[in-house]
Amino acid sequence: MGSEQVGNGLVPEDLDIFTTVDQPPDKFWLHMVSMLMRNKNPLHLAQIVEVYEISVERKKARVEQRGAVLGRHGNAGIGESADDRHSATLAEAAAEKAVRDWRGEKRPHLSGLMSSPMANELPAVQLKNVDVVRSGRKLLSDISWTIEAHERWVLFGPNGCGKTTLLQVVSSYLFPTRGAVTVLGVTLGESDVRELRKRIGYVGPTPAHLVREGYDCLEIVVTGKHASFVDTRWHTYEEADFKRAIQLLESLGAGAFVHRTFDTMSEGEKKRILIARALMAQPELLLLDEPNAGLDLGARERLVRSLDDLGRDAGIPMVLVTHHVDDIPGSFTHIIMLNNGEVIASGEIKDTLTSQAVSDTFDMPLVVSFEAGRFRATAPHS
Repeated sequence: MGSEQVGNGLVPEDLDIFTTVDQPPDKFWLHMVSMLMRNKNPLHLAQIVEVYEISVERKKARVEQRGAVLGRHGNAGIGESADDRHSATLAEAAAEKAVRDWRGEKRPHLSGLMSSPMANELPAVQLKNVDVVRSGRKLLSDISWTIEAHERWVLFGPNGCGKTTLLQVVSSYLFPTRGAVTVLGVTLGESDVRELRKRIGYVGPTPAHLVREGYDCLEIVVTGKHASFVDTRWHTYEEADFKRAIQLLESLGAGAFVHRTFDTMSEGEKKRILIARALMAQPELLLLDEPNAGLDLGARERLVRSLDDLGRDAGIPMVLVTHHVDDIPGSFTHIIMLNNGEVIASGEIKDTLTSQAVSDTFDMPLVVSFEAGRFRATAPHS
């Protein structure tokens, strides 16, 4: 950029790095992030943002000029390794987020980040008379359950009642002993389920254990595009993928965690990262296996709020597993209640989540109340 003026004055001394012709792209963008975060001078901040805008325009021009050659050389570009391009892409995405934060732009809405659901009159999930028997023990008995494409369900019941087993059937990782299961138009046992599984987003204990905790959160989310648990160098990712990953994080209130490593996150923060990761692949069905488990009060409340927004905005069918009525987000529409592998009650939450049904589900007297948009269940005073 030479001695080019920015705004109403010269580039401040701290911005000398931006004038270096041979400056590595990742160092360039990350220095800009650092400047935006620590500089309190409004004039300097405005100048940094203008430098950012100039840099983006110049990059676009270079890409257009070299487009044909770039096409021949693939993702690695010209004169830079795949690792260099990877680092620069991560750093540029962070710079873009820092500029948006400085401008005070509102966090992205999930409804704008998910593909428009295809018009489909078929149910998302349909189970008919399903039994699951393992080692001679019946884990599920005569389960019939239909999830329509516009519905968000709570799978509810005490520990050991069959919730996880039922979710495994819906996810296609467990085939029933008896009965028929159709998920997203695919009938289990009649088709190759490997392609089906790519269409289902899943957040639960197993994916969490597979995450390499030293990776930063942006990488963990963006690799969800290919359901991969290795770093981003093993698959092809475009700049748009990194930008979408950041927007998903921001939409779930986790935008500040983009460049923190997974092992520095609290349990509640990790859950939001994994939900963003599950959404990265544009799933047609989202399964959430007890996402509030192990969270303290504050983390649980923040996650319930995020799940409420998710249910309202994402536009896809969902199943949330829980055994606490106060974990149920207001945007969820239906509930199925299990005890000892059998359905106790099923239907719209407003009609089904009654004191009698919850008492039958937990084999004890319980009183259900509804206050400030949330359910509560307590034992009556003796």
